[in-house]
Amino acid sequence: MKRLRKIVLVCAGVLVIGLVGLAVWLSYGPRHQDHLPFYAETPLAADTEPGTLLRIEPLSHPRPGMTAYRILYTSLGMDEEPVAVSGLVVVPEDAATSEETLSEGRPIISWAHYTTGIDDPCAPSRSPADVHGIDGIEAALDSGYVVVASDYIGLGTPGPHPYMVGPVTGRGILDAIRATRSISEIGASNRAFLWGHSQGGHGVLFAAEIAPTYAPELDIRGVAAASAPTDLTQVVHNNVGTFFGNVLVAYAAKAWSEVYGLSLQQALVPAAIPIVGNISEQCIQHKKDDFYVLFDAVGLQGGMFNEGVLTSQTWLSLLDRNSVGKMPIVYPVYLAQGSADEVVSPDLTIAFARKLCADGANLTFELVAGAGHNETVARSKGNVIAWMDALLAEAKPQAGCVGLPALDGAASADRAGG
Repeated sequence: MKRLRKIVLVCAGVLVIGLVGLAVWLSYGPRHQDHLPFYAETPLAADTEPGTLLRIEPLSHPRPGMTAYRILYTSLGMDEEPVAVSGLVVVPEDAATSEETLSEGRPIISWAHYTTGIDDPCAPSRSPADVHGIDGIEAALDSGYVVVASDYIGLGTPGPHPYMVGPVTGRGILDAIRATRSISEIGASNRAFLWGHSQGGHGVLFAAEIAPTYAPELDIRGVAAASAPTDLTQVVHNNVGTFFGNVLVAYAAKAWSEVYGLSLQQALVPAAIPIVGNISEQCIQHKKDDFYVLFDAVGLQGGMFNEGVLTSQTWLSLLDRNSVGKMPIVYPVYLAQGSADEVVSPDLTIAFARKLCADGANLTFELVAGAGHNETVARSKGNVIAWMDALLAEAKPQAGCVGLPALDGAASADRAGG
């Protein structure tokens, strides 16, 4: 009798797991449509200007108080060739915006999303959630901002996604602003902010570095980054071997094999090659997606890379090339970092902040007590929007570093104010 009961319990458990898996698959599957007409390959002439708007269509179910569009625009790819990029534009309907602001045009926030995956269906604009994944969207719209959210090159559109390749991502974030400005009915100005989380934080910092030369016509007022991986060498070193870290590094390994021509057979242990392939086809945009990805990530706990790969000159050079900090940032910077971030060490972000301050940057630093990697942007978004509002109102922002922890752990005084 006990044996029969055990068999019944085991069968019931398997059935429950199967039903959960089926439910996840049913909700997950519809997003994974690889041939949606809007994202179809678009022939581009070699002299196509970056930031050209190619297509636009309204979203059918945005939240109340907003109008949203799906857009396709141009940017420059790995070899600076014209490529198509998808994204979203969200416009306030009833925002309390001053007449002065409206006469100048609405300011723009170019939002850069966290890691969602590297396969086409992982593009945020292809998700049923659409605008729901843009942190701080309600507060931004209430303040009168137009928000554009790039999917990034190769997410949603043909071609590989250059995951964590800084210059390419930065160009796409800036070109999203250009494309938004060309939509005459939304009244966007050239005054813009860059704001990103995690992968997007890395991207907006690169965008801020290249903006003075790549997009000098844009009036960039500031850049805000939450949980931003700045030193990729250290971030990879710290994350290899953790469940979530293995997923992120697997994305990078697969993406870089495609955009840099690196050999996965030479880089990875044999058992890891099919697992990395499976992970690269999965998204982590919603909690239900974790069911698949973390199941695959278990197989990487025994090791992913062959000995010496991550310390080879090839990998070290690419990691260094795509680390932030090679060029000065001339715009005001807001860095938000969770004190309990398990992906990006607070020490790395603080070190980066100190470098910015030493280089004379205008920096506001927020250490979010107890926040993990995914919580930091939500807990800092109110302060970020207030910071943006203040910068819009200032003729010339005051220089200085605010909020940066001192070496003894106390908050530093404003460098300009003493």
